[in-house]
Amino acid sequence: MLTVLTPASTDDLTILATLKAELGVTDAASDTYLADLITQVSGTCASFCGRPGWGRETVRQIERLAGWRDCIFLERDLVPSISSVTAADTALVADVDYELDGSLLYRLSGDRRVAWSCGRVVIEYAAGYPLLGGLPYDLERAALDLCKAWWSAKGRDPQVRSLKVLNEIETAYFDPDKVQSIGGLPIDIAARLQPYRAVAL
Repeated sequence: MLTVLTPASTDDLTILATLKAELGVTDAASDTYLADLITQVSGTCASFCGRPGWGRETVRQIERLAGWRDCIFLERDLVPSISSVTAADTALVADVDYELDGSLLYRLSGDRRVAWSCGRVVIEYAAGYPLLGGLPYDLERAALDLCKAWWSAKGRDPQVRSLKVLNEIETAYFDPDKVQSIGGLPIDIAARLQPYRAVAL
């Protein structure tokens, strides 16, 4: 069971000023649309990666262990930082009673990792990126490129590939079966997001 104690202030993967600079937009006429576009794209990237969002927030995870377990997997696995662990109503000490390896929480006894015993374990920790300062550049780049693609497609027939006007108008259409995508995203953006997809256990 996971409870959000302090929600993220934002899940946007970039800011309006950065996107406007990318697009060469200098006026404020489209600010509302572009701000909404950033939020939509950030949500699309999160959904593609199987995540609720990107911003750093504090959560409480409760595990009710019915049997012995080698380790506990933190449900929020983006740069987690533990503030407290309680097992069977006893507060545990970091690096003495437990240690965190990536997003895997191990029980310690002396200098050895041992299995977690049956019972209730409560873990409070922060996870996610402190947007935008701690955000990986490739994540922001993926969001910017997707924003640019959606901005360019605004008001345009998505199937049009080219339009030629000579003595007559000639319109060519994309074959949707030949447009490369993964999970509904352009293949290059999907590839950039791939390392951030949530691991299903």
